[in-house]
Order: sequence, then C-alpha cells, then structure tokens
Amino acid sequence: MADLRRHAEATGETYDCVRTACNVGMRLLESGPGGERAARGVVAAELGRMVLGFEPHNPFAWALWRDGLEAQGALAAAEEVGWEALRRYPENPQWRTQLATVLVHAGRADEAAALLRETIALFPGNVIARNQLAIVLGERLGDPQGTAGLLREMIALFPGDAPARNQLATVLARRLSDPQGAIAVLEAAIAALSTDAYTYNFLAILMNNTRGDRAGAATVLRAGQAAGLADEVTAELQQQLHEGRRQLRHQSTRAPQATGLAVTAAAAVQFDLSREFTDPAQATGVAVPEAAAQVDLPDARARRALFRAECGDDRAAGLAEVRRLLDEDGASAYTRYVARRTGVVSGDGMGHVFAYAFDRAAQAGSGAALRALLDHAQGADRYVVRSAQALMAGDAESPAVLGANDIDAGSALRRFAGVAGTINGALRGGHADHSAMLRLLRDFAAAELSAA
Repeated sequence: MADLRRHAEATGETYDCVRTACNVGMRLLESGPGGERAARGVVAAELGRMVLGFEPHNPFAWALWRDGLEAQGALAAAEEVGWEALRRYPENPQWRTQLATVLVHAGRADEAAALLRETIALFPGNVIARNQLAIVLGERLGDPQGTAGLLREMIALFPGDAPARNQLATVLARRLSDPQGAIAVLEAAIAALSTDAYTYNFLAILMNNTRGDRAGAATVLRAGQAAGLADEVTAELQQQLHEGRRQLRHQSTRAPQATGLAVTAAAAVQFDLSREFTDPAQATGVAVPEAAAQVDLPDARARRALFRAECGDDRAAGLAEVRRLLDEDGASAYTRYVARRTGVVSGDGMGHVFAYAFDRAAQAGSGAALRALLDHAQGADRYVVRSAQALMAGDAESPAVLGANDIDAGSALRRFAGVAGTINGALRGGHADHSAMLRLLRDFAAAELSAA
C-alpha cells in the first residue's frame, strides 16, 4: 500500500491505489480473530481516509472509514462519518440502514427506528430497511406488536418474501405466545409457495410441540424434502421423530421464554437480532479511546440536527443544535442552509443559490416558483425541478422522471438517476409519500453545499 500510495502521489494515477486500499480495508473488517478487530479497524479507517484524499466523492471510502471507526469502538466518530455520507449521498438507502446500525450500537435505538421509518418513507420498496426496523422494534425497543404489524405490512407489499413470513411466525411464537397464529402464517407461506427450509422445519416443530401432531410434523418435513428445501436441521428433526421424542428441538438452541417452545438453530441465526447488533466493544474485548479516532465534520452534525428537527422525536434538540452550529465561527454554507430550512433564521441572502431557491419553492409547493427555477436551472438541477413538478402533479409517466435514467454523463446526473428511479417507482406503485419524496429532492439539491 505504501508503494501504491507513493506512485499515486507522484504520478496522479490513483486507480490501483484506491481500489486496492478499498479491497484491503474490506477484507480486514470481514475476517480475522475477534481480538484483532479493533486494530484492524484502525488500519481500515486510515485506508478509507487515504482514499478520500484522492477521491473525496468515493462513497465506498466513506463507508470504509465509518466501519473502521465502528470496529474500533469509536462510535461517536463512526456516527459522524455516517451522517456525512448520508448528507453527501441522500439518494442511497444503504447509508441510512448502515447508520441505523451504528446508532443502535451507540445505544440510541429510538433514533435508529426514526431513521429507518424515514428510509421506508423515502424508499418504500427497500426490504432491508423494513427488516431492520422490525429487528430494532422487537429486540431493542421491546415492541413485538409493532414488529408483527410491520411484518404483516411487508407480507402484503412483498408476498414472495419468505423471510418476512418466517420472521412473523417467529415473533408470534416466541414473543407473543401465539404458536397457533405462527402455524397459520407458516401454512399460508407454504400455500403461497413463499418458503425456505426454515419454514418447513419451524412448522414441524410447532405442530409437534404445541399440538402433539407427530404425523403432521413428519408430513411437513417430507414435503420440505420433496420441494428441495431440506437441510441438516430437517434430518435432525426427522431423527428425533424416529426416536419417539415428545419435544423436537435442536441441541444448540435455547427455548423461547414466552411460550416454552423449542426452536431450531436456524431460527436463532436468522432472527436472533443480538447477532445483528452486537456491540463492537463487547465483540472485540478491546477498548479504544474515542480520542484516538476523533473526526471533525461540522456539516455532518448539521445533517444530524436537520434529521432531528424534521424526522426525529426531539425537534427542540435538533433546533438547539442548529443554533449552536450557526453560532460557531465560520459556519458553513450547509449549516446556514439547514438553519434557513428549519426556520432558525429567515433572511439568508442566498436566494441566488439553487439549493436555497429550490427549498423555498418545494416547501411552499409553488408550481409558479418551480417553473421560474426551470428557466435558469442547469444539469442535474433541471431534473430536480422537473421531478418535483411530476411529484406535485402525481404524474408517474413524466418524461422528467424517466429521462434522468438515461443520463450517462456527469457524476451528479448519474447519481440523480437513483433519485429518479425511486420517485418513479413509488409513483407507479401508488405508495409514494409525496412530502418524503420532496424532502429527498431537497436533500439532493443541498448535497453539494460544502462538499469539497
């Protein structure tokens, strides 16, 4: 890496250095003994920062920097990098779901849930955000009813999503003491051909353990085999039935406290969310002082304050943070934008900047103001305005929205294709949250402020 870096600095040829650094950093975080994770995180974070020195707009480098900090246990710094990545790339739901994981690690599950709800409103077709919110509600916020409701909504929207049905059955059986409801969910999954091996195995366990229906359990396991959806757990359960055991269980699985049911190892792996949200400090056993990984990204703090003011549960705290940032010497253009957008200040004297002018027009829902903007906007800004017009008109076939997908020149235009696809898909699906979509356009318009 040192040789590649020297070559890049001497020649300006950065491709090999950047790609190798990203690959090495990713491998460091993916593998290795748990006791090395903090040290590996230090190296990965430094590699991410090095790449940003060559390519400030490289989204993978931002992710590598954030994940390296998180691996060290430097959660405040990781969160700040996460907010900055979200600010720069609002069109990518991945930054939001990954930041939500950092927030959970930092002990702020409420804020993570709020961020995931906003993600779902902005990207209604994103299954990952819905699954992650179900996990946070059930495992961190103690709301199994909310989890079940969210999963039922997911099944209605995505009837072919087998994990959602399995997860709902697991929540019903393990958290809500409703094994019969779980059986009904799993039987419906099999009827809808939305299954995997877990579906059949868990159904067999529930039928045997709660109904005493050994013959039915055996039939279910044979059906899973016939469908090509058997695994090693299937074979173990069949052996237990053959041995005449009254309760089916897998040796490495604890019984749910709510129902007394035994569940399979597959259940623990698939739906035990402690795996998903293990605290990095606990995982590594190494405490890394926050001072060893300090970052200073005031625009990231402004983006967090904007989220808290608009979407979080503590608007007053968000506004107070905006005021504090605004009072600091040399407040950035983005901080001033956030202050105006949240109403902390009114007269900004920045009406000539597109992000400011578009924000005012979008907030007011003014078609006339948008038409006036269109006369002067250029590049990606024109597509931002035309997409806002399409949203206000509810026009799923607008060439403005569809046209951006054909753009292949200019980074901002390429990035806007993702925004266009999201808006168009939501409009066509009939489940667009227009205020959320306009907020996404406003975030995109402001993403380039102070982004140098």
